Amino acid sequence: MKNCFAIKRGKCTALKYKVCEGCSFYKTKAQLKKEQEKTRRRIAQLDNHTQAYITDKYDCK
Repeated sequence: MKNCFAIKRGKCTALKYKVCEGCSFYKTKAQLKKEQEKTRRRIAQLDNHTQAYITDKYDCK
């Protein structure tokens, strides 16, 4: 799974051990970027209080 977003310098950054076969975290960098944009749009639709809560809770800056 050479083109997985989580593989950095031959190691998996999503899991403790690199076990690519059947990994449910596998996605390409393009897929990850698309999901992140979808998430940003969804959060932007929320009220300011909820957006601030999410930003604080998940340290999104």
